[in-house]
Amino acid sequence: MKISLDYVVFYLVFLVSKVNSITDIDVPSFQNVLESVKSSNNDLKVNLRCYEQLVYLADHPEDALKMADAWSKVHSGLLVASSIDLGDWDECMSIDINQENGFKLLGKHCVGGLILLINETLLAQSICIPNECTAEDLINLTSIPTFYDDKCSLNTDNTTLDKGAIISLLIFCSIGHLILLSTIYDVYLYLKNSKPYHSILVAFSLYTNGKKLFKTTKHAHQQILCFHGIKGISMMWIIAGHGAVGLTELPLFNVAMGKNWMYYGYSHYITSAHLAVDSFFFISGFLLAYSYFKGQYKKSVLGQISSVPHMILHRYLRLTPALLMLFLYVAFLSRYVGEGPVFNYNLKSLNIPCHKYWWSLFLYVQNYYNREELCMTQLWYVSADMQLYLIAPLILIPIAVIYKKSPKIAFISMLVLDALFVAAAIYVKLQFKDYDPNLDEYDTHSRLGDYFIGFTFGIFVRHNRQNFKKLPERLNFMIWCVVLVIMYLCVYLYHMSFRSTHYNDRAIGFCLTRTFWCICLCWLVFSCLNGQGGIINWILSNGFMQVLGKLTYCLYLVHGSVMVPYYLSVRGLTYLSDYNAFYLWCGHFLTSLLVGTLWSLSFESPMITLEKIIFSNKML
Repeated sequence: MKISLDYVVFYLVFLVSKVNSITDIDVPSFQNVLESVKSSNNDLKVNLRCYEQLVYLADHPEDALKMADAWSKVHSGLLVASSIDLGDWDECMSIDINQENGFKLLGKHCVGGLILLINETLLAQSICIPNECTAEDLINLTSIPTFYDDKCSLNTDNTTLDKGAIISLLIFCSIGHLILLSTIYDVYLYLKNSKPYHSILVAFSLYTNGKKLFKTTKHAHQQILCFHGIKGISMMWIIAGHGAVGLTELPLFNVAMGKNWMYYGYSHYITSAHLAVDSFFFISGFLLAYSYFKGQYKKSVLGQISSVPHMILHRYLRLTPALLMLFLYVAFLSRYVGEGPVFNYNLKSLNIPCHKYWWSLFLYVQNYYNREELCMTQLWYVSADMQLYLIAPLILIPIAVIYKKSPKIAFISMLVLDALFVAAAIYVKLQFKDYDPNLDEYDTHSRLGDYFIGFTFGIFVRHNRQNFKKLPERLNFMIWCVVLVIMYLCVYLYHMSFRSTHYNDRAIGFCLTRTFWCICLCWLVFSCLNGQGGIINWILSNGFMQVLGKLTYCLYLVHGSVMVPYYLSVRGLTYLSDYNAFYLWCGHFLTSLLVGTLWSLSFESPMITLEKIIFSNKML
């Protein structure tokens, strides 16, 4: 027999009652539903174990009460809050009944387990049911479509390690032992005032790597100290942007704010965080040209071509070890570091691309091959940066040949190429709108202009650094004022482009603002190198920024994995405000800084040392 529709209606009335707790289960609907199940002798087409658990609840009202209390109730602010309620996940998970006869019952929490229509508003209510009951069972029981089984969670989820997790843990533990032994040996040598037998023995030492990381300088002839600050501030900006996006995706008390916040005029500091990534591309292009034109360009054409494989291998070894360890954590271990009503389902959705397209991640092609299913979305930048490094020799070597004959012609040639790259990016976007209709801009060709503007300026600085002449103070001040105004306009106009509903306006706006942003960075770097950056140079070059600048790669890698457990462990509605966004940014940044520091000392610095040892033939 089917349960009477009256019972179901009474039960729904029980669910939508505005109470936070129930002290008396003398609610006819709830008890009668369970009694009806018990008296049906299981002709309701539910599986036997589910039936046995429902019968148990009918005989034990105190346990049924706890399960019922974990169900969603319609909250106040129905017209302004998110339409999904997560119920009481912790109360549901606390249900763990074991009897001597072998009977076992666990609470199973299902997000969106029941959809109610109230005043034309769909409400997704979460439910707590016996663990042996499935969606099909509840549909057979009530004739009401309920939930999807994959959106349910048990307290036994993620309690056992699979093979991938075990292997990953062994790798982490092995490296941890290397770090411990290397550090102990290094400290012992320090106390004995001795030198290591071989530098490879202290490659994993926290002491040695820590000294390198935290070493700062006031004057550096070859370094561009202001780059540390640009990278550090850019990383803070990126964390703020990603954190704000995550906050708007949570169930909110003020859902309208979540939908519109990014479009408010004062939110341009968030939506324009994309420009921080353009700063990274600019710096990458600059450093490649600046280091190459130190002496490498003097080789013959064949000599330069023959050095390209070594350059690429060096870059691959520089980026990949820390990335590999992050992949192992995300793909196999991340599910063990959090819990909550939406944790398992959403984390699985995020991690599917990592299992499916792991090879494209390590070949640095995922921003093209699986651009709609990225493994760790923020890593599109790492792929794009590697691709730009791969194609750079196609321009680097011909320009080096021209440079040896005429630096002026080489520089003019690069300016022409920069203009062509910017124009090409706009043309491609306008001609192939279906390729990136949302203008996520994970592609590399959109960033060619950023990279090679930095590349061009790197050649200029290398050629002229010894001949820089100070500008008149008034002129320097005027240029700074103009540049800062343009940079602010870039931030604001990028936001206006983001708000636009016209594809062409957005595409052109994005391309032009990032171009002018990179041009302004040229002045900023020039002025700082010329000793006329004033307080801006001090901010960008101080000791903290020098350390932060060294950590930006690992910070960029790990910050997403720091944020995800927080957002996916949400238990209920959250209030969105600028203060809460700032407060969360502080937590995200400091936690990412801690994890990024450990990541750098453990997986980045040791591999850089090992690479230097191997390629300097010190192993021979």
